[in-house]
Amino acid sequence: MNESDRIRALRAQGKIDDDQAARLLEALGELDSIDPPGAGAGRGGHEPGSDGPSGAASERPGVAAAAPSGTADGGAETRTDASRPDRARPDDAGILPRATDATVTRWVVIDLLAGDVDVRVDPEIDRPELAEAGEGVALEEADDGWRIRQVGRGADGWLDRLIDGVTRHVRLRLAVPSGCGVRLAMKAGDVDLHDVPAVAGTLLAGDVEVRGARAVDLEVRAGDVDVELDPAPGLHRLFLTVGDADLRLPTNSDVAVHARVSIGDARADPPLRADGGGIGGTIEGTIGSGEGARVEIGVKTGDLSVKVG
Repeated sequence: MNESDRIRALRAQGKIDDDQAARLLEALGELDSIDPPGAGAGRGGHEPGSDGPSGAASERPGVAAAAPSGTADGGAETRTDASRPDRARPDDAGILPRATDATVTRWVVIDLLAGDVDVRVDPEIDRPELAEAGEGVALEEADDGWRIRQVGRGADGWLDRLIDGVTRHVRLRLAVPSGCGVRLAMKAGDVDLHDVPAVAGTLLAGDVEVRGARAVDLEVRAGDVDVELDPAPGLHRLFLTVGDADLRLPTNSDVAVHARVSIGDARADPPLRADGGGIGGTIEGTIGSGEGARVEIGVKTGDLSVKVG
């Protein structure tokens, strides 16, 4: 019995419900899609939540790895992958540091197999506080801040741990201090971030809503992404494999935007320019001088909208 059959069997036995089965199959499909050629057992020898190939972005240049261990992401390297048609490729992007690196020095890494996450900033605290976490969630010190992870129940295989995480369905409500960023290392779930200055990392399956961010370096494999960004100087990146992306920028921004959609529509407010539609498109242009910040967006299958104001 393969993993998909096992999930369907658990649903037939009533051990998981329709929503849980759908989440598991969606996450499983995303993990399958990123197996490297010739990967061995255990999906390339890396468990979900590790920083190996199953971490979704760690093996691809131009995408920040999720860094579940709580370490800083990979510095100011900003190469993009010329083989990916959904990657925006401004020629001079390599000279810019990642805005996330310059915006915050402390991070909370959220390393979950499955769960819904709500994060808000509390200027009165000096370390993260869990308002709601559920069973089996631990907050730990890390080199550059803190790490939140699910503590397993002794299940042996990665699928056992994923099933355990989904069936428990963690609901995480978290308060973080001012000046602290959030880095995602999640397989499945919905994420809401409010006034968090920097957002980075990966989510395999789920929706992300970001409000009041100053820096973003994020990849979502399947889901919808809605980001409100007041871009700090540096390079910002948003990559989406399947789903719709919406980005809002202030009218007083100083930013250059370079975006590409492989299959879907691209729409933008002036002064940005959108070309193409249906089978792909691009968005190019600047707000202000365009010298302060640069935003790269890549959507493989889905629609992209960039609003100004």
